[in-house]
Amino acid sequence: MKDRYTEKKPLRGLFPRISKDEGASDKAEQQEQPTQNQYYAIASHQEVLTRFKLIKANAYSYSIPYALLPICIQPDSGQLFLKSYELLISISGRNLEPIEAHFSAGTLKWVKASKSGKDDGTSDIFVKDIKVEGEAVAIEGEL
Repeated sequence: MKDRYTEKKPLRGLFPRISKDEGASDKAEQQEQPTQNQYYAIASHQEVLTRFKLIKANAYSYSIPYALLPICIQPDSGQLFLKSYELLISISGRNLEPIEAHFSAGTLKWVKASKSGKDDGTSDIFVKDIKVEGEAVAIEGEL
């Protein structure tokens, strides 16, 4: 007769293999890490953002609060300017309208510039360059 305490059965109910929070965290981490042809990320449906990140081609990054950037200017689909007090952010590329729309809606998590700066046409959106200028971000010996 088998001893019911020595049988190896998976535990049910109390101890799931992967909790729902872990799975959600993994997805969030994946979205936080840009892939080669991914130039921006947006927040999930219920997520509230107070900051967004700019990632330059040299991997130098800026974390900027939405509260600092009240003005968004898009003269054409290849240029986008974010302007506030002592800060000017210039984003150049191709088909930047979705980035502007998500920025204006407050759902833009990050924008990343292409490392090569060359558009291979494989993505619907292309971010060639990001420039961040002004007293608000000036540091001594800036890279």
